[in-house]
Amino acid sequence: MDDVAPDSSVEPLGSAEVVPLPEVPDGWFEAADLHDTGSLFVRRILKTAGDFLTRVGRLGEEDVACLLRDIDFSASLTVVPLPQSVFVRESLRSGFWLTDIGLSVESVRNLPGVRRSKLFAPMSIVPALRCRSRTVCSAWTPDRLFPAVPPQTARQLTASSSQGGTQYLVFQHQAVREI
Repeated sequence: MDDVAPDSSVEPLGSAEVVPLPEVPDGWFEAADLHDTGSLFVRRILKTAGDFLTRVGRLGEEDVACLLRDIDFSASLTVVPLPQSVFVRESLRSGFWLTDIGLSVESVRNLPGVRRSKLFAPMSIVPALRCRSRTVCSAWTPDRLFPAVPPQTARQLTASSSQGGTQYLVFQHQAVREI
């Protein structure tokens, strides 16, 4: 049997690669009310949120800190394109929160009667931070948004909108229009 030289590209068992911690400004931890500054997981989540706010939102440190206070870091958080859905909106000083109502634009346009709230939909690809707000609790329900629909339609809306409730932080006002 021929002698085979060990493959130098394979790490021997027991060796671990040291992953550097992402650089995160100290003020972000305080603003977000996160205390585990040594955790790689906490640092990655906070860096994702902070980078989104500074790069996409083009916000200064004070505004970043204000919005970091509003993000619920106990829930999942990720940067995504805003889904092609219908949303209720809560405006902020810079940017706004959108809450997905779980219905398509077509289904909303086909509903009879008057709406009680303004509804919005993206016109193009819009970068968004999918997360949960600590302060924005949209009290929308299909019967509150569309009070004039017949009972049968209201039941269908309630079933269709059961996937709603996801919140997104968005900064591109011009790419989201009222429907």
